[in-house]
Amino acid sequence: MKHFFEMTDDQVDAIIIHELKEAYRMNSYGNTDEGGFNSGPDEEFLSAIEMVLEYFMSPGEFTSWKETGE
Repeated sequence: MKHFFEMTDDQVDAIIIHELKEAYRMNSYGNTDEGGFNSGPDEEFLSAIEMVLEYFMSPGEFTSWKETGE
């Protein structure tokens, strides 16, 4: 069964921002493989997330997030 509901653009933006912040946080520590080697964070991927966040956030919000990580 499918359910559809309407969302405002601001609600969609808030979901995108939240999920991207979480993806950034989770990927900023790098990955440790089975042998214990930590490859470090994928800087190119993190840069791409930052670019999208900068698009969806106001300049003040983006600057604050960059400084505090929240």
